[in-house]
Amino acid sequence: MAINCNTFYSEAVKLLVDEAADAFTYMAVGTGTGQTATDTTLKTESTASGLTRAAATCSSETTTVTDDTCQWTHTWTAGASATITEVGVFNNSTKDAGDMAFYGELSPAAGLTSGSTLTITCKTQLKAAT
Repeated sequence: MAINCNTFYSEAVKLLVDEAADAFTYMAVGTGTGQTATDTTLKTESTASGLTRAAATCSSETTTVTDDTCQWTHTWTAGASATITEVGVFNNSTKDAGDMAFYGELSPAAGLTSGSTLTITCKTQLKAAT
């Protein structure tokens, strides 16, 4: 499951009309599930070594119309064993702070051992409702 969060839309509108807004440039992973569009944090954001919130590689991509898709990618290296079940995209570098633009649940969960890497790419397309 992957969803855009409500705060994504409000921050996107602010950017479009040149109001103060923060770009969504951070990704975080966690061990919870069940968040909805109204949530602003992950259920259980990771504080484990190597699996904390981090700057993402951000870009615009083309799905249907040129540059209609936001893409965020990050690779974490686990410092200990962990099972990752959720991912979020944020506009703040601090755990449980800022706005969450995007939420996704990993299926299957990503089981990590110390030293293993996890690369996640999140995409969301902006398009007119049909």
